[in-house]
Amino acid sequence: KDVWQSPWTSEDPKRSDFGFKESDILLASFLQPYKIEPGVFHCWVEILRRLPKSKLWLFSYPIQGYTHGNSTEAQVIASFTQAGVDSSRIKFSSLFPLTKQHRCKGLADLFLDTLIFNAHTTAYEALFAGLPVLSLANETQPSRVASSLLHAAGLRHLVARTPADYVDLAVSLLQTGRKKNAQTKAKVITENFRKRELQGVVPGSLFDTRSFVTAYEAALGMAMEAPKKKRKKRWNIVVSTDTRYRVLKSAGLQEYA
Repeated sequence: KDVWQSPWTSEDPKRSDFGFKESDILLASFLQPYKIEPGVFHCWVEILRRLPKSKLWLFSYPIQGYTHGNSTEAQVIASFTQAGVDSSRIKFSSLFPLTKQHRCKGLADLFLDTLIFNAHTTAYEALFAGLPVLSLANETQPSRVASSLLHAAGLRHLVARTPADYVDLAVSLLQTGRKKNAQTKAKVITENFRKRELQGVVPGSLFDTRSFVTAYEAALGMAMEAPKKKRKKRWNIVVSTDTRYRVLKSAGLQEYA
Protein backbone atom coordinates (compact mmCIF):
# COMPACT_ATOMS: atom_id res chain seq x y z
CA LYS A 1 0.00 0.00 0.00
CA ASP A 2 2.95 2.32 0.60
CA VAL A 3 4.41 1.50 -2.82
CA TRP A 4 1.27 1.33 -4.95
CA GLN A 5 0.07 4.60 -6.45
CA SER A 6 -3.40 5.26 -7.83
CA PRO A 7 -3.53 5.96 -11.60
CA TRP A 8 -5.93 8.82 -10.93
CA THR A 9 -3.70 11.02 -8.80
CA SER A 10 -1.72 12.78 -11.53
CA GLU A 11 -2.78 15.17 -14.27
CA ASP A 12 -4.84 13.67 -17.08
CA PRO A 13 -3.39 13.63 -20.62
CA LYS A 14 -5.15 15.41 -23.49
CA ARG A 15 -6.27 14.16 -26.88
CA SER A 16 -3.99 16.70 -28.51
CA ASP A 17 -1.03 14.83 -26.99
CA PHE A 18 -1.80 12.03 -29.46
CA GLY A 19 -2.79 14.14 -32.48
CA PHE A 20 -6.57 14.05 -31.99
CA LYS A 21 -9.13 16.84 -31.77
CA GLU A 22 -11.67 17.09 -28.99
CA SER A 23 -14.40 16.99 -31.65
CA ASP A 24 -13.19 13.68 -33.14
CA ILE A 25 -15.34 10.59 -32.73
CA LEU A 26 -12.59 8.40 -31.37
CA LEU A 27 -12.84 4.63 -31.70
CA ALA A 28 -10.12 2.54 -30.09
CA SER A 29 -8.88 -1.03 -29.99
CA PHE A 30 -5.64 -1.41 -28.03
CA LEU A 31 -5.13 -5.07 -28.87
CA GLN A 32 -2.52 -7.35 -30.39
CA PRO A 33 -2.88 -7.40 -34.20
CA TYR A 34 -3.41 -11.17 -34.42
CA LYS A 35 -6.88 -10.60 -32.96
CA ILE A 36 -7.95 -8.47 -35.93
CA GLU A 37 -9.41 -11.15 -38.19
CA PRO A 38 -11.35 -10.47 -41.43
CA GLY A 39 -14.78 -10.54 -39.79
CA VAL A 40 -14.11 -7.80 -37.26
CA PHE A 41 -12.03 -5.86 -39.79
CA HIS A 42 -15.02 -5.61 -42.12
CA CYS A 43 -17.19 -4.52 -39.18
CA TRP A 44 -14.73 -1.72 -38.41
CA VAL A 45 -14.65 -0.63 -42.05
CA GLU A 46 -18.45 -0.38 -42.07
CA ILE A 47 -18.48 1.59 -38.79
CA LEU A 48 -15.90 4.04 -40.18
CA ARG A 49 -17.92 4.35 -43.40
CA ARG A 50 -21.14 5.15 -41.52
CA LEU A 51 -19.39 7.56 -39.14
CA PRO A 52 -17.44 9.83 -41.53
CA LYS A 53 -16.00 11.96 -38.70
CA SER A 54 -14.67 9.00 -36.75
CA LYS A 55 -11.06 7.88 -36.35
CA LEU A 56 -9.66 4.53 -35.24
CA TRP A 57 -6.90 4.48 -32.60
CA LEU A 58 -4.68 1.40 -32.50
CA PHE A 59 -1.40 0.29 -30.97
CA SER A 60 1.65 -0.19 -33.16
CA TYR A 61 3.29 -3.57 -32.58
CA PRO A 62 6.42 -4.68 -34.50
CA ILE A 63 5.97 -7.93 -36.39
CA GLN A 64 8.39 -10.58 -35.22
CA GLY A 65 10.42 -12.23 -37.94
CA TYR A 66 10.26 -9.41 -40.50
CA THR A 67 13.51 -7.69 -41.44
CA HIS A 68 12.49 -5.60 -44.47
CA GLY A 69 10.85 -2.64 -42.75
CA ASN A 70 7.38 -4.11 -42.67
CA SER A 71 5.30 -3.37 -39.58
CA THR A 72 1.84 -3.94 -38.25
CA GLU A 73 1.07 -0.29 -38.82
CA ALA A 74 1.93 -0.39 -42.53
CA GLN A 75 -0.03 -3.57 -43.15
CA VAL A 76 -3.12 -2.39 -41.31
CA ILE A 77 -3.14 0.99 -43.06
CA ALA A 78 -2.76 -0.74 -46.44
CA SER A 79 -5.73 -3.00 -45.65
CA PHE A 80 -7.96 -0.08 -44.65
CA THR A 81 -6.91 1.89 -47.72
CA GLN A 82 -7.82 -1.03 -49.97
CA ALA A 83 -11.21 -1.13 -48.24
CA GLY A 84 -11.83 2.55 -49.05
CA VAL A 85 -10.91 4.14 -45.68
CA ASP A 86 -8.57 7.13 -45.85
CA SER A 87 -5.28 6.39 -44.12
CA SER A 88 -5.48 9.66 -42.15
CA ARG A 89 -8.36 8.17 -40.13
CA ILE A 90 -6.23 5.30 -38.79
CA LYS A 91 -3.92 6.45 -35.98
CA PHE A 92 -1.28 4.46 -34.12
CA SER A 93 0.41 5.01 -30.78
CA SER A 94 3.18 3.20 -28.98
CA LEU A 95 2.30 1.32 -25.82
CA PHE A 96 1.40 3.68 -22.98
CA PRO A 97 3.53 3.84 -19.81
CA LEU A 98 1.95 1.70 -17.09
CA THR A 99 1.51 4.71 -14.82
CA LYS A 100 -0.52 6.54 -17.48
CA GLN A 101 -2.26 3.84 -19.49
CA HIS A 102 -5.68 4.14 -17.82
CA ARG A 103 -5.84 7.89 -18.26
CA CYS A 104 -4.69 7.63 -21.89
CA LYS A 105 -7.22 4.94 -22.80
CA GLY A 106 -10.00 6.97 -21.22
CA LEU A 107 -9.56 9.62 -23.92
CA ALA A 108 -11.39 7.47 -26.48
CA ASP A 109 -15.17 7.42 -26.95
CA LEU A 110 -15.70 3.70 -27.54
CA PHE A 111 -13.53 0.58 -27.34
CA LEU A 112 -14.18 -1.82 -30.22
CA ASP A 113 -13.61 -5.40 -29.09
CA THR A 114 -12.40 -8.15 -31.41
CA LEU A 115 -14.84 -10.99 -31.96
CA ILE A 116 -13.07 -14.36 -32.10
CA PHE A 117 -10.51 -13.62 -29.38
CA ASN A 118 -11.84 -10.88 -27.11
CA ALA A 119 -9.97 -8.28 -25.14
CA HIS A 120 -9.35 -9.76 -21.68
CA THR A 121 -7.21 -7.64 -19.36
CA THR A 122 -7.43 -4.79 -21.89
CA ALA A 123 -11.23 -4.74 -21.66
CA TYR A 124 -11.02 -4.67 -17.86
CA GLU A 125 -8.56 -1.77 -18.05
CA ALA A 126 -10.77 0.10 -20.51
CA LEU A 127 -13.77 -0.13 -18.17
CA PHE A 128 -11.53 0.89 -15.26
CA ALA A 129 -10.64 3.98 -17.30
CA GLY A 130 -14.30 4.83 -17.92
CA LEU A 131 -14.14 3.76 -21.57
CA PRO A 132 -17.25 1.86 -22.75
CA VAL A 133 -16.46 -1.47 -24.43
CA LEU A 134 -18.53 -2.81 -27.33
CA SER A 135 -18.33 -6.60 -27.65
CA LEU A 136 -20.12 -9.59 -29.12
CA ALA A 137 -20.65 -12.89 -27.27
CA ASN A 138 -19.75 -15.89 -29.42
CA GLU A 139 -19.62 -19.59 -28.51
CA THR A 140 -16.08 -20.09 -27.18
CA GLN A 141 -14.56 -18.95 -23.88
CA PRO A 142 -12.05 -16.51 -25.47
CA SER A 143 -14.91 -14.88 -27.38
CA ARG A 144 -17.07 -14.32 -24.29
CA VAL A 145 -14.66 -12.71 -21.80
CA ALA A 146 -15.49 -9.07 -22.56
CA SER A 147 -19.23 -9.71 -22.56
CA SER A 148 -18.87 -11.32 -19.13
CA LEU A 149 -17.09 -8.20 -17.86
CA LEU A 150 -19.81 -6.00 -19.32
CA HIS A 151 -22.52 -8.02 -17.58
CA ALA A 152 -20.63 -7.69 -14.29
CA ALA A 153 -20.39 -3.93 -14.82
CA GLY A 154 -24.11 -3.56 -15.53
CA LEU A 155 -23.46 -2.70 -19.19
CA ARG A 156 -25.33 -5.52 -20.93
CA HIS A 157 -26.61 -3.13 -23.58
CA LEU A 158 -23.04 -3.01 -24.97
CA VAL A 159 -23.04 -6.74 -25.84
CA ALA A 160 -24.06 -7.24 -29.47
CA ARG A 161 -25.86 -10.33 -30.73
CA THR A 162 -24.53 -10.49 -34.31
CA PRO A 163 -21.83 -8.74 -36.35
CA ALA A 164 -24.51 -6.58 -37.95
CA ASP A 165 -25.81 -5.67 -34.49
CA TYR A 166 -22.23 -4.84 -33.45
CA VAL A 167 -21.97 -2.30 -36.28
CA ASP A 168 -25.42 -0.83 -35.64
CA LEU A 169 -24.72 -0.44 -31.92
CA ALA A 170 -21.45 1.36 -32.54
CA VAL A 171 -23.06 3.77 -34.99
CA SER A 172 -26.08 4.35 -32.75
CA LEU A 173 -23.90 5.04 -29.70
CA LEU A 174 -21.63 7.50 -31.47
CA GLN A 175 -23.94 9.43 -33.76
CA THR A 176 -23.57 13.18 -33.43
CA GLY A 177 -25.37 14.51 -30.39
CA ARG A 178 -25.61 11.12 -28.66
CA LYS A 179 -21.97 10.50 -27.82
CA LYS A 180 -22.12 11.88 -24.28
CA ASN A 181 -25.32 10.00 -23.46
CA ALA A 182 -23.80 6.77 -24.74
CA GLN A 183 -20.95 7.01 -22.27
CA THR A 184 -22.86 8.19 -19.23
CA LYS A 185 -23.45 4.84 -17.55
CA ALA A 186 -19.90 3.53 -17.96
CA LYS A 187 -18.45 6.86 -16.87
CA VAL A 188 -20.63 6.95 -13.76
CA ILE A 189 -19.75 3.39 -12.80
CA THR A 190 -16.02 3.92 -13.12
CA GLU A 191 -16.07 7.42 -11.64
CA ASN A 192 -17.71 5.96 -8.54
CA PHE A 193 -15.02 3.29 -8.50
CA ARG A 194 -12.27 5.91 -8.64
CA LYS A 195 -13.71 7.78 -5.69
CA ARG A 196 -14.18 4.64 -3.60
CA GLU A 197 -10.81 3.22 -4.58
CA LEU A 198 -9.08 6.40 -3.42
CA GLN A 199 -10.91 6.04 -0.11
CA GLY A 200 -9.91 2.39 0.22
CA VAL A 201 -13.48 1.15 -0.29
CA VAL A 202 -14.19 -1.79 -2.62
CA PRO A 203 -17.14 -1.13 -4.95
CA GLY A 204 -19.27 -3.49 -7.04
CA SER A 205 -18.59 -6.94 -8.40
CA LEU A 206 -16.46 -6.09 -11.43
CA PHE A 207 -13.52 -4.77 -9.43
CA ASP A 208 -14.10 -6.86 -6.30
CA THR A 209 -11.08 -9.10 -6.82
CA ARG A 210 -10.85 -10.30 -3.23
CA SER A 211 -14.40 -11.66 -3.18
CA PHE A 212 -13.89 -13.32 -6.57
CA VAL A 213 -10.73 -15.08 -5.38
CA THR A 214 -12.52 -16.32 -2.26
CA ALA A 215 -15.37 -17.76 -4.30
CA TYR A 216 -13.03 -19.24 -6.91
CA GLU A 217 -11.07 -21.04 -4.20
CA ALA A 218 -14.34 -22.46 -2.86
CA ALA A 219 -15.28 -23.61 -6.37
CA LEU A 220 -11.95 -25.42 -6.80
CA GLY A 221 -12.48 -27.15 -3.46
CA MET A 222 -15.93 -28.28 -4.56
CA ALA A 223 -14.51 -29.59 -7.84
CA MET A 224 -12.02 -31.73 -5.93
CA GLU A 225 -14.63 -33.08 -3.53
CA ALA A 226 -17.34 -33.88 -6.07
CA PRO A 227 -15.74 -37.05 -7.56
CA LYS A 228 -15.60 -38.64 -4.11
CA LYS A 229 -19.38 -39.10 -4.27
CA LYS A 230 -18.87 -41.50 -7.18
CA ARG A 231 -21.93 -40.29 -9.04
CA LYS A 232 -22.33 -40.58 -12.78
CA LYS A 233 -23.96 -37.17 -13.08
CA ARG A 234 -21.87 -34.28 -14.38
CA TRP A 235 -21.97 -31.02 -12.43
CA ASN A 236 -21.46 -27.37 -13.20
CA ILE A 237 -19.90 -25.06 -10.64
CA VAL A 238 -20.70 -21.41 -11.26
CA VAL A 239 -19.20 -18.31 -9.67
CA SER A 240 -22.02 -15.80 -9.85
CA THR A 241 -21.50 -12.03 -9.96
CA ASP A 242 -25.21 -11.54 -9.41
CA THR A 243 -24.89 -12.70 -5.80
CA ARG A 244 -21.64 -10.98 -4.90
CA TYR A 245 -19.54 -13.96 -5.93
CA ARG A 246 -21.31 -16.54 -3.79
CA VAL A 247 -20.74 -19.95 -5.32
CA LEU A 248 -23.88 -21.45 -6.78
CA LYS A 249 -24.19 -25.20 -7.03
CA SER A 250 -26.06 -27.31 -9.54
CA ALA A 251 -28.58 -29.82 -8.23
CA GLY A 252 -25.88 -32.47 -8.01
CA LEU A 253 -23.88 -30.37 -5.55
CA GLN A 254 -26.66 -29.20 -3.27
CA GLU A 255 -25.32 -31.18 -0.34
CA TYR A 256 -22.12 -29.14 -0.41
CA ALA A 257 -24.02 -25.92 0.29
